Parts: sequence; C-alpha cells; structure tokens
Amino acid sequence: SSFPLPNSLEHLSISGAMGTGAQLPLSNLTALTSLSIYRCGDLRGEGLWSLLAQGHLNELIVRGTPNFFVDSEQEIPSCSSKLQRLDIDDVAGFTAAAIRHSLLFSSLTILSICGDDKVKSFTKEQEALLFVDSLEGIFICCQNLQSLPERLPRHPNLKRLHIWTCGAIQMLPKEGLPSSLQELDITNCPKIQSLPKVDDLPSSLRYLNVRDSGSEELRRQCRKLINIIPSVRLD
Repeated sequence: SSFPLPNSLEHLSISGAMGTGAQLPLSNLTALTSLSIYRCGDLRGEGLWSLLAQGHLNELIVRGTPNFFVDSEQEIPSCSSKLQRLDIDDVAGFTAAAIRHSLLFSSLTILSICGDDKVKSFTKEQEALLFVDSLEGIFICCQNLQSLPERLPRHPNLKRLHIWTCGAIQMLPKEGLPSSLQELDITNCPKIQSLPKVDDLPSSLRYLNVRDSGSEELRRQCRKLINIIPSVRLD
C-alpha cells in the first residue's frame, strides 16, 4: 500500500505494478525531476499535484495507468509548474485535476498525447492548459481524435509537429501551420489528403515525412516539394 522512497530520489520509473488500490506517495519527493509510470493498473499518484506545484519535477510520463490522476488532494496555491515534458494518454483525467488546482504549465516544451482513444477534440480549457506558447514539440497519436487544436497555427515557438495514427483527422488546420515549424511528420493518417499551398507553408520547414500516410494525393503533393524542402520522405 506504500513505497518507502527516499526524499533525495531524483528519477523514478515504475512499470507493470498491478496492485489493487495502491497509492504512490509523492509529495515528499521534492528532489524528483523525472517520473515515469507505465501499465500500473489502478495505481494512484498521491501528492502528485503538490509535487508539480512545489517540487522540481520537469518530466512526467504516465501511460496505461487510468487512475493515476485521480485527485483527492486539498487545494494548493495557484502557481506555474516547472514541468518541461509531459507524456500522457488521459487528457481528461490530467486536465480536470490540473484545472481544479489552477496549475499552469508555462515552461512546457514537449507535449506527447498518445493512446488516448477517448479524446475526439480538445476543449478550450484543455487547449489553454496544455498547448502553451512555450511548446517546441507536439506529438499526437490518438485514433479517434477528429481535429487538431484550434490554436495550433498561432504557436510562436513550435518546431516539431508529429501526427501518428490519427485516423479520424480529416485535414490540417485551415489557418495553416505555425510559422516557426521545422519538422512535420504525418504517419498513418489516411484522411489527411493535402498540405497548405507552397506559398503558405512555413519558410522554416526543413523536414517533411508522409511515409505510410495512406493518401496517394498527399504523397503526390509532397513530391513537388522535394526541391523546396531540404528533406522530404515519401516511402
């Protein structure tokens, strides 16, 4: 029911711990900088939100552990977390608790949302919380997601956008892509049939990958970009 972890612990990774009703006490681990939880059944992160608010945690990865973000903590003062990398498969669970605690993520540079088959679109609150201006890389792999974030085209610092196995997304944002974008990877997204016109593509774009895109039309368009974008991968 508990883990005897030293307060000086800086890195913690747990995989396959399938306990029943187990809690992982985190609030005292103020030296923790990275936390990775994989396939841990109904394990719950007790004290996670106060740790995010008051500790040094800059990397959080939680997958296959649907109750980890279940929140029973008391209210904490509104503040900005030091988190730089977030990798989750439960958008609703994470954002609900973070919003409840008025926690901000203004330092976030890498956001990965993969394996969340429940999310079909992002609410305005979720977009404001997760898709912050500091992001440099966005990685999305959600089979039932129908649209990319509305504020995506306006990201001032985004360099990498990877969209993998998003079978329900039909198009890229109508407003175009971020002007700072350097890498665009569209893999196994058969409904995405086209890119913005050449003149509307970011001039900073250096890498374009549409291998396994499922769309011959998209590959045809990308062939025309081979001498315009330095690296184009089609097959």
